[in-house]
Amino acid sequence: MGGDLPSREELVNRLRAHEKSNTHRFRVTLGLAAIWLVLPVMFIILFKWRNGPFAVPLEALWLVALFGISFASPRWNSWYLRKVELACPSCGSPYIGYSAQIAVGSGRCGRCGERVINDA
Repeated sequence: MGGDLPSREELVNRLRAHEKSNTHRFRVTLGLAAIWLVLPVMFIILFKWRNGPFAVPLEALWLVALFGISFASPRWNSWYLRKVELACPSCGSPYIGYSAQIAVGSGRCGRCGERVINDA
């Protein structure tokens, strides 16, 4: 994030590009989530029916991995939005939904009130 603030047009273009990429990312994430939820359940059922030795460790591993992903996902999203400069340079508040409208409309962050657009 350099020291320069984007123009209003640049910010709008970044927001539009991010929205388009989010549609694709949502579809990929939904597909991976379906696989993530179905495969472990299938393995657990298979191993429990056969009384396999890996039934309990597999359940525990799946729960630990699910907790880890749910813990890391919001942090990754915040990091990504700062990286593509879709967050306030002062407070780091992401431009999502209503806060994006405030940033584009007023040129200021909806959380801290600092300037986020270069109106030269």
